[in-house]
Amino acid sequence: MSQFTVALFPFTFVSEALAHACHVRFGATVVYQPAAGQTPEAMERLAAEGTIVLRFPVRGGERRLVELAGNYRDWGEVYQKDAAALKKIADTGFFHKEFAPEISTEIRRGPKPEAPAPDPVFQARLFLFLAQEYDRQTAELQSELAATDRAEQEMFFRIRGGPEQSDRFSASHAGDSKNPVKDPGAYMTESRLRAWHTLMAADSDPPRLFVTPSQAVMEAVAEEDETLRKMDDPPEGLQIMSGKAGGPDDGFKADFYELGSRNRIIALFQQIG
Repeated sequence: MSQFTVALFPFTFVSEALAHACHVRFGATVVYQPAAGQTPEAMERLAAEGTIVLRFPVRGGERRLVELAGNYRDWGEVYQKDAAALKKIADTGFFHKEFAPEISTEIRRGPKPEAPAPDPVFQARLFLFLAQEYDRQTAELQSELAATDRAEQEMFFRIRGGPEQSDRFSASHAGDSKNPVKDPGAYMTESRLRAWHTLMAADSDPPRLFVTPSQAVMEAVAEEDETLRKMDDPPEGLQIMSGKAGGPDDGFKADFYELGSRNRIIALFQQIG
């Protein structure tokens, strides 16, 4: 039995492919959640089947969190589109003051007494809640694009070679795509790290081994902490469960790094090929 509890880092959304690949090697992976009752349905199913473990270090304030997240999304849709809401909250340490639709009214009323500083844990949860939805939509879009690309390639392959060639295509081009998977942590990397660490710090028993699919995250950690070093072998005490369906031949590869200053181990777990 492995001596390590493994946590996804620094994300609160996990795709089914990544969740199953992590489960095959490390067992059920902890995925921190910013708000109770707001976990995506696909992740709820993964948790129900034991593939992941949903962990809520902080509870309470969910109604306010969801309402504020909605306000940020509305602002992004009206003014800047795309990931504007996520960037708005992350700028200058997530946000300076809460965004609310009545802000223009407050400006017209004139100056008011300075409000108390926002709760940093709540700010982190709000950012991660918005990031989770952004990551979920991005993953769904990439999955749809990959499926479309593959169907298009198979159609042309079938036209050129007939059904027999189409079957051969299915076996040899399963991972091909004109839209390769993008690094999920390449957008707002430092803000993700700050917010995730803030939420994790509220956990009374945080995992020692972190798993990330993001090269950008690893580069940010290396730049911040000079004690990060690559390990020649998996850490002692970690039972890597391989040889199962979806195991070492599922296109994922793990490289392990030790973060000496914090007694942590990070596994860079990426889909290759």
